Amino acid sequence: MYDLVPKNFRYRTNEFSLRSGFLEETYTNKHGLNKRIKYWTYILYHNFQPQPGDKLGLFFSHTVFDYVAIVIAALNLRMEISVEPNDQVKYILHTLPENEITIYKIKGIPLFHLFDLADDFLPKDCDID
Repeated sequence: MYDLVPKNFRYRTNEFSLRSGFLEETYTNKHGLNKRIKYWTYILYHNFQPQPGDKLGLFFSHTVFDYVAIVIAALNLRMEISVEPNDQVKYILHTLPENEITIYKIKGIPLFHLFDLADDFLPKDCDID
């Protein structure tokens, strides 16, 4: 499932992203990325119940480690991804300030801040370690 991640994959954060507060935002490898891909596949599926071709808007103020995992997880779920604010999206995952997402709230598009889902409770029967 994750064959596109090279075996020698390494990630090291920068000072700005380190402030995001996730353990994975320091330094990790392929195992760490695969773990986050599994996590985000589960979270996206259970929060959005996406159908193939549904478009996910990723509106991030800066790219963090989880962004990479979210993109791969969305592709695993056969979702389309958009970073264009004027694009027609079905769901939004973002790290933007409240004043920049008001228009989407008015349109009624389901949206979540990264931190709202990143701390989601995983059930005990979930196979994510």
